[in-house]
Amino acid sequence: DPAIHQLADDFITRDVIPCLRAEGIASVIDLEHYRDTVLERFCNPHVLDSNQRVAMDGFAKIPGFILPTVKNALCAGRRIDSTATLLAIFLVFLKRLKNGNIAFEYEDQAISPGMIDRIVQADDCVLAFVSTQDLSNVPNGQWRLIEAIRTATERVQSQFGA
Repeated sequence: DPAIHQLADDFITRDVIPCLRAEGIASVIDLEHYRDTVLERFCNPHVLDSNQRVAMDGFAKIPGFILPTVKNALCAGRRIDSTATLLAIFLVFLKRLKNGNIAFEYEDQAISPGMIDRIVQADDCVLAFVSTQDLSNVPNGQWRLIEAIRTATERVQSQFGA
């Protein structure tokens, strides 16, 4: 799907690569080439993967794979629009899961059905979602992330009809 490919490309190009450059990793790896290779592999129609396997442990992956990029970007004063979009997609996924609109059983070692209920049924589900993550060492990071996810959620819902 071209829209999904563009989301992944934006995330890596706009948010991850600047984070890795700040950590000095760009001197060891050609990050743009690596991005292109990975995206090409995921677009290969012969590499089949199920939505269930890809989604599995999505919440558990946030602290290790998403939050470091968020924290690095916010501390450096960079925008986090693309990363916020990934988090917004996951939040919309949780809403669909709760409404019975996911065609598979979701398994995640880091979030209970009760926690999902608390997030999606909250008066402010974005605040409830972000409050589950540790952003304590990012000055004003939680509020910047909340606003970025709010904007991204509106965009995701209009773009994908969520």
